[in-house]
Amino acid sequence: MSSELSTGEKRFVFDLEGCDPDFILWVKKTNKKDVVQDRLFVLTKYRIYSIKRNKVGGKKQVQRESHLYNLVEIRTDDIDRVVLKFTTFSIDMTGGNIGITIPKLLINAFHRISFTFSNEALPNLLILPPERTAPEVDEIDPGQSHGFFEVYRAQCNYYDTPVNQDLIDYMEETVNKGSRVFNLDDFAGIDRNSEGAVNLTPVLAALRHNTFFDTFICHNKTRKEIPLLLADVFHHNRTLVKVDLSGIESDDGWVQLGDALKENQSNQLVSLNCSDNRVSDKGMNSLANAIRSFNRPFLEFIASNVDLQSKGASVFFRTLQSNYASSGAIVRLDISRNDLEKIGSESLHDWIILLNTSIPSPRKPLVHINLEETQLDTTKVTMALKQGQLESLEYINLSGNKFTPEAVANLCSIIAKCDSLAQIKLSKCSITGDQVNNILNACTSGVQVHDRTLDLSNNNLEQKGALAFAQTIKSSSNVAHLNLANNSFRKKGITFIVQALEENSTLQSIDLSTNFKSSSKAEPIVDHIARTVHHHVSIRKLILAGSVSKGFYLGKELLPLVKSLTNDCKLVELDISGNNMGDDICRELFESLKKNTCLKTLHLDNNNLGLAGFQAMKRTFTTNRTLIDIPVPTADITKILNSNSKDKKQINDKIGEILADVQTCLSNNKNGIAYTDIPSTTKTTVAISSASTPNFRASTYHNSSSNSLGSSDDTYNRGVSTHNLSYSSPSPSTYAPPPPLPDVYANQYHQQQHYQPPPPPQETYDYSQQQQQQQQYDYSQQHTDPPQYDYSQQQYDYSQQQTDQQYDYQAQDYQEGATTNDYDQQQDYNQDYSQQQQYDDQQQQYDDENRMPPPPEY
Repeated sequence: MSSELSTGEKRFVFDLEGCDPDFILWVKKTNKKDVVQDRLFVLTKYRIYSIKRNKVGGKKQVQRESHLYNLVEIRTDDIDRVVLKFTTFSIDMTGGNIGITIPKLLINAFHRISFTFSNEALPNLLILPPERTAPEVDEIDPGQSHGFFEVYRAQCNYYDTPVNQDLIDYMEETVNKGSRVFNLDDFAGIDRNSEGAVNLTPVLAALRHNTFFDTFICHNKTRKEIPLLLADVFHHNRTLVKVDLSGIESDDGWVQLGDALKENQSNQLVSLNCSDNRVSDKGMNSLANAIRSFNRPFLEFIASNVDLQSKGASVFFRTLQSNYASSGAIVRLDISRNDLEKIGSESLHDWIILLNTSIPSPRKPLVHINLEETQLDTTKVTMALKQGQLESLEYINLSGNKFTPEAVANLCSIIAKCDSLAQIKLSKCSITGDQVNNILNACTSGVQVHDRTLDLSNNNLEQKGALAFAQTIKSSSNVAHLNLANNSFRKKGITFIVQALEENSTLQSIDLSTNFKSSSKAEPIVDHIARTVHHHVSIRKLILAGSVSKGFYLGKELLPLVKSLTNDCKLVELDISGNNMGDDICRELFESLKKNTCLKTLHLDNNNLGLAGFQAMKRTFTTNRTLIDIPVPTADITKILNSNSKDKKQINDKIGEILADVQTCLSNNKNGIAYTDIPSTTKTTVAISSASTPNFRASTYHNSSSNSLGSSDDTYNRGVSTHNLSYSSPSPSTYAPPPPLPDVYANQYHQQQHYQPPPPPQETYDYSQQQQQQQQYDYSQQHTDPPQYDYSQQQYDYSQQQTDQQYDYQAQDYQEGATTNDYDQQQDYNQDYSQQQQYDDQQQQYDDENRMPPPPEY
């Protein structure tokens, strides 16, 4: 410190932030009335203070104070003078050589908290006359995260919020693993209601200019502010390629996010998941306008259950038609659980048709399309899929939409032509038995596809339908996994199907769940199923689940299947959950499994298991060496605890001990460790919440190769717990991110397992070029080149295709043939959104008066 400061002045300066400042100097300041006054200039790690000399030690000592991020310009026209311009005020100072000293100090102080900032985010440095030398910038190592942690600390100071050290530790662990995914799901402080909840405003602000993280994931429902905060991020960010915000149930910020993506044409986003949020028509229109504005391919758009209505869907797809250079590259499209109806279906039809005419490659990019429960015009859309020649399709979900005969015929043509269509979801489509027969024939006669799944559940096919397509099952050779659950087949219909299975030689798994009413005397049929499946050359997975609440369960009639699970059984996975078996049948089950040498996964929740049933489960492992996966029977545990209110704690502890032992045995089987009957050294308590639901969770093993045959998008929901017994201690379940894009696009994402993140960008501070004239902040003028993602590995060479203008002309020519009614509806809708599309005018201007506007506080 300067020797000119008294002891009291030194104490006052120290008390500003509780530490010694980085720099302190008495200077002269000229006010607006040209009166020269003494000022104490103080520079700390993040802030600048200007203090009146005659006020030191008294009230209102600090005359001016601001964060370094508010510094707009540093101007010096003399070695003894410097003018600092902030967003709301200026300081004009004179003193010996301060025109040299202070600019260098400030530039380096700013550099330490802004390593990867773009040029337009830096303070202007104007040094006159031009012959004067610009200050040197010190070299700084920003670390693996490209300076994220230091910038986060600075942003916390900017927003006057405490630094969350737990977040820093959590993200440092992520970065040290080489991951570039900013995933907040597993961070304890992400829940707004938790102790030590993090303030996301400075966190997201630190991502504005970060060049390390390329993926952002958050699904916490208490963080509805994230879309708006991300809009602020995307005004600047040029590195994020994937954002997943599904399930946060936010209805705000989507319009702003789309507008920010449109404004910042240097952004690199290629994948967006906004499912299960109230994005609404306006938000979807804004996002569509952003995609239309891109001069590069956009690969993945997932917007399931976003409150998209038919008119908004029409505008959405017509907007995408305006730029096929971007929207034509979409690989995965999911707009399920929205209301497309007829008008939306027509626009979707037009977009798909134009894929064929606008993209010269015979194989189109689209491989995954999910239109489940969209009130779809199936005839119109299936015709488009057929004419669009989408031979690369791998996944199609049209569940929950009523099929017409024409739609079935179109679908059969699609199946016959596509050489990669491995997932076909047709649940709840009102398909008849004869139509199922046609679909199975199309699969058999079409191009051979490995590991194909066909979901025909919930179509109320009944006995007549089973009779219609049973014979086709015999010769079906291109379907590996068949879901026929909940089709009201009853005993006779199931008999037709099982008899057909006896002659089939290619099926690997079959789902016949909820086709038997309780007390239907189905024991002979179950015995027939058991014998057929056990001697089948290829079936290794059987799903025969029930639903007690709907009255469709087998109970004691499962006994023939249970007794057959001995050493000659070939099944690897068995699901008999929801059948209300009771302890007696469960004991028989676990006795059979003592001799079993093949079964690895068993689902049996909702079977009225008592304490005796759980004890029998444990005894199975005295000889069983193959079981490695048993989802925790949470429904049965709840029932036991609720029915023993007096001895709840004792029963709770006993079940906890049994589950802990079973966990150990499952782990031993998985790792090939011999069984030892050693009492549990640690009791595992089954915690009961206020709603009397057990919170016991344990899962370290997951059979990722198993195929879920379901009526929903990915799994058939039968109320089976997804938590698996294992040896690990109970831990909260974690969100599983959606599957990655197909391998052909994998190079778009840096989060691949062996990807080595690039080094941070080279320092680009070159203030010598700014000495000739004063520069103003204009975020639309300066752009540094961001890291570019190599699209050259895609099989679709967009560089050889038509120009963007040609795409526009084709879309325009095609749309001129649309009906006048459609055009008027679109025009009316766009007019409704005209105010929303003026976001640039509503935001604070990025100029010298308002630089880096903070997002709203939450």
